[in-house]
Amino acid sequence: MSLKTSGYRSVLIFTIIIGVSVFWLSSMTAEEKPVRIYTEKLEDGGIDFYGDNTDLFPYRVKINLTELENMKPTKEAPFISILPPGSNKMYLLGLRRINNMRYSYRYRYNYYLGDSTTAKHDDSYEYLLPYEHGTKRQLGQAYHGLFSHFDRIAYALDFTMPIGTKVCAAREGLVVGVKEDSNIGGPGMYYHKYGNYITIYHDDGTFAKYVHLKQNGAIVKKGEKVKAGDVIGYSGNTGRSKGPHLHFEVSIPIEEGVLQTIPTKFLAHDKKAISLRSGYYYYSTHPDKPDYVVSLGRNIKESDYTNYKKEVSQTDSIKIRKEKIDTTYLFFIANGFTSDKEVTVKFTLNNMVASKNIPVTVRVPALTETYLLFLRAKDSDDPSNYNFSHTYKYNFTYKSAD
Repeated sequence: MSLKTSGYRSVLIFTIIIGVSVFWLSSMTAEEKPVRIYTEKLEDGGIDFYGDNTDLFPYRVKINLTELENMKPTKEAPFISILPPGSNKMYLLGLRRINNMRYSYRYRYNYYLGDSTTAKHDDSYEYLLPYEHGTKRQLGQAYHGLFSHFDRIAYALDFTMPIGTKVCAAREGLVVGVKEDSNIGGPGMYYHKYGNYITIYHDDGTFAKYVHLKQNGAIVKKGEKVKAGDVIGYSGNTGRSKGPHLHFEVSIPIEEGVLQTIPTKFLAHDKKAISLRSGYYYYSTHPDKPDYVVSLGRNIKESDYTNYKKEVSQTDSIKIRKEKIDTTYLFFIANGFTSDKEVTVKFTLNNMVASKNIPVTVRVPALTETYLLFLRAKDSDDPSNYNFSHTYKYNFTYKSAD
């Protein structure tokens, strides 16, 4: 776009600045951009700037006067305005001629998501974990994860879940962005632009993003209001991703014109507000929904199995059985002989800890299964452990008990 003023040409340069955690503006065509800044010439040669915002939430607009000759602005710099949603020809700034000599001006403008002047996160809010009530998922990457959670998205969370898992709104709000056309994903930065997502705007001026959804995996549309706990889509593996999971973040607009992620609290199964840790499993609890049975491996104690005994059939063999609860593995020994046996079990562990000193030797009564011990993945507060691996091997010997 170009304007002619008294023989001098004044060129409008249009720029969009968005944060690294914001996707939807970059996928729009020029005709679909929600903000338009334009000028009108007055009879006396002055210029007025106006703005339109066709979107559902506010934008922060900054006009930069890159050249100004024989004109002065009607307000002092910086020339920053907030365009409320649905704004139509909102006055932003005026330029007035100093005298009747020739004049010229050049300008560019940037616009940014949200209203950084009024947005203030409600730190008392307890978010729901973004999946179905009564189900549990493992947190694969927590805050400051070194695979991808740094800089502007340092306070993001990745929940491991199979493709097609129901995704629920963690907080009530207005759907302001949806992308669901991609079926491409991979670990490199190249794939970042292919991540499907849903963006929800909250009443305190913050945004929540749900990323890596499956193709055609959104069941809400832009402009819909959702309540906390509503199913909004289905998880996937699109965009920059090492495996199927849901990326969740809450961000707030800041003065630099980008969205900065912020830490949040979540409602736990015991109705307490908690922060999340990498590698842990968490149940999603939706208020006013039925109670459910909680089974978390990290809560298992030795005393839970002190008196465990179970009759077994005669097999003339020793068998070891294991049960897995999250990243905790319970081991039991079944003596299928008609006489008592003394069994010694040796373990080789990688990033795991045992509930008893190993090797461990136990006396197992005839035709009985008894409890041995449990193994548990080591807690890791190191955010670089995006895929925290843990393995074990074991072998055993046995002999008649005296």
